[in-house]
Amino acid sequence: MKRTLLLLLLCTACLLLPGQAFAAGEVYLAAVPGNPGFFLVNTVPGGGTVSLDGVAVGTAPLRIAVDPDGTTGHMISVTRPGYLTWMQRFPSNPAPGETIVVTAELKPEVLTGNIQVNAHPLDAIAILDGRESRSTPAIFTGLSPGYHTLVVRRDGFLPLTTTVNVEAGKVADIQASLTDLSTTGNLDLNSEPVGADIAIDGVHVGRTPWSGRLSPGNHTISLTRDNYLTWEGSAVIQNQKTTTLTPTLIPSADSGIGVIAVQSNPPGATIYLDGEVRGETSIGGAVNLPEIPRGPHTLTLRRPGHADYTQVITVYAGQMTHLTADLVPGLPAAATTGIIEIRSVPAGAAVMVDSVSRGVTPVTLKEVTPGTHTVSVSLSGFSTWNGNVTAKPGQTSMVSAMLDPVPVPTTRPPLSATVVITSLVLLLLLDRRRKP
Repeated sequence: MKRTLLLLLLCTACLLLPGQAFAAGEVYLAAVPGNPGFFLVNTVPGGGTVSLDGVAVGTAPLRIAVDPDGTTGHMISVTRPGYLTWMQRFPSNPAPGETIVVTAELKPEVLTGNIQVNAHPLDAIAILDGRESRSTPAIFTGLSPGYHTLVVRRDGFLPLTTTVNVEAGKVADIQASLTDLSTTGNLDLNSEPVGADIAIDGVHVGRTPWSGRLSPGNHTISLTRDNYLTWEGSAVIQNQKTTTLTPTLIPSADSGIGVIAVQSNPPGATIYLDGEVRGETSIGGAVNLPEIPRGPHTLTLRRPGHADYTQVITVYAGQMTHLTADLVPGLPAAATTGIIEIRSVPAGAAVMVDSVSRGVTPVTLKEVTPGTHTVSVSLSGFSTWNGNVTAKPGQTSMVSAMLDPVPVPTTRPPLSATVVITSLVLLLLLDRRRKP
């Protein structure tokens, strides 16, 4: 009697407690009165986690009991690592005592993609990411999703470089039409300043200065460099002709530098910025002086047969300052400063003029105030040279410093106590032998 009562209590607990298993591979999700119906869930491959209406209830194979008269429209889903989630909605419940067999065929989760390459003409070489190479038609398999660089080459034809976006489970189809080299033109591309990264038609090809062959037509160009705004433009390439392009990059506002664009009428004037020669004005347009620190600067233009043109201009970070000078014919103004040229043997010595560092030898100092100036030339391992030089208006004064090597002192190591004692003993022995 007690055993029967205990069994009845256990069965009642199984019926009343949601999610409790009542036999191997079976589970009740709620109190199921009377005769329940069942979903029998199998998976291929087996072992997936089964969920009913978004709640995980066990591992397949799994028999789930439901109330035939309960809420309808159950969603069964199965998840398994390395496979796509399987799910299906069942609009009606199984009848009392009925078992609806559910077989979930799990599909592997595809984590890679492929690239298929066809070239025109045939028998080209396709190179992916600079490593793998195959003859076309070619297919690259098992590629990680994302962007990959593809280069297609063939002797006598212009190489084609493109970026391919690979998607998991998909094949990217590339049709590469190569251009005969006899129908291409050349692009000489530079920038001020140099060292900008180049993208032509969206593909990175190198850094300025750069020269290469392109198919005829219009090509988009993008130049990028740290601390500068991106330059975007285009170049029209003509068959068997060379197109030259030298854009000036504009510094960014937080770079602390700007650009000065200088033009003169007539052209051919030497440009001095803060006393240093920075080029010559040309007929073709303004000459750009890049990487100029923000703030005031003195700019002078000198041309034979014309008066000097001098103006203080202010450079703003991230901006281009334009200056157009109309030179006046006539004699230049009398020079009020001098030039000092300092050389040394050996070269590469540090130069101090009036206790101010002025670079290393050989060095030419312009616009020096007339008068006597102290000069110090120093180089490691050599004696420092000191002297005076007189700067004269309109003249160049020379300083030649012959540096003498610093003598290396030679020192003898002190005699050790062992050597001293040994010497004394030998002297005593010799003295005893001499005595009769």
